[in-house]
Order: sequence, then C-alpha cells, then structure tokens
Amino acid sequence: MWVRHSTMYTAVGTSLTTLRLSLSHKQSQSHGLFLY
Repeated sequence: MWVRHSTMYTAVGTSLTTLRLSLSHKQSQSHGLFLY
C-alpha cells in the first residue's frame, strides 16, 4: 500500500515538474519573465 502511494506521488510530482517546466518555457518565450 505504501509503495503504491509513494509511486503515485512520484508520478504526480514528475508530471507537475514537467508541466511547470513547459509552462515556464512558454511564458519565458512570450514574456521573458518566468525563468524558473
């Protein structure tokens, strides 16, 4: 159960990181302000 939860959290964390990177990349292309 714990292993399953930690795997899920890892997957969610990875997706959020990827989403944040792609979003900040798009925003930096259009505005040049968000360079996280």
